[in-house]
Amino acid sequence: MKSSIRAKIFKKSATLSGFERAGLHPYNPFIILQRLPQPRSCDPHTPSPVKVPKAPPTPHTARRTIIQAFKLSVRVKHNKPIHAHVLHKFLKGATAQRAAGAKAKEDLRDIFKAVNERQARQKPDRRVVQSGGTIYRFRGLGICS
Repeated sequence: MKSSIRAKIFKKSATLSGFERAGLHPYNPFIILQRLPQPRSCDPHTPSPVKVPKAPPTPHTARRTIIQAFKLSVRVKHNKPIHAHVLHKFLKGATAQRAAGAKAKEDLRDIFKAVNERQARQKPDRRVVQSGGTIYRFRGLGICS
């Protein structure tokens, strides 16, 4: 690209007209023209590689899964193609999220079960401890009446 710009700018006629417009009239303009580099042909360059659409990363959180599902639904709505590797990564992430959610529910159920069992063990068994020994509540009420 630089070579083509140089070839357009450094022409003999452009240099001479530039001197005239600027008011510079060298005694011998051909000395300057001889020192200008000759334009070279365009250097061949390798074409840039074709850009393959980058697949989004596998979603590892519920929020990323929802965002990716929304983007996929927009592509479907606008009849744009969905590549297999993009869909595979989404399904892989969604499956992992489902498994993690099921495991979290199971763990939560186990925690609540353990809490309820502990609370049941800690409930008073209707006994009141006094300095004279153990008296059951129903007997204590009979004594007071």
